[in-house]
Amino acid sequence: MINVAELMRDPDIAQPFQVERAGGAFDEGEWVPTAPTVLNLVGIVQPAKREDMLAILPEGARLGNVIVVFCDQELRIDNAEDQRSDVVVWHGHPYRVMAAKHWADHGYWQVWAEGFVR
Repeated sequence: MINVAELMRDPDIAQPFQVERAGGAFDEGEWVPTAPTVLNLVGIVQPAKREDMLAILPEGARLGNVIVVFCDQELRIDNAEDQRSDVVVWHGHPYRVMAAKHWADHGYWQVWAEGFVR
């Protein structure tokens, strides 16, 4: 297998972005947030193609303003137990991570994130 992780940091094709990782925990069924951790990462970020969005959504669901991020770091998605989705900040706009695929054999993560208004 070809490991393409080094491409995720190549200055010719990669770019910097920030990830806000929410802190907190559930207390009696309610999420109690703490200050987020801000990570400065480098990777490949681009608008998602329509085909990408349709492939990750259930039938009938629609999204807009979605980006795809390729990086060598794990970006987290929401789960019901102990974490909230990471927020990718790209060109000053926030995008909530909604799906992630680990391509471990090739050394990278592929992540889809939807833009939102804070």
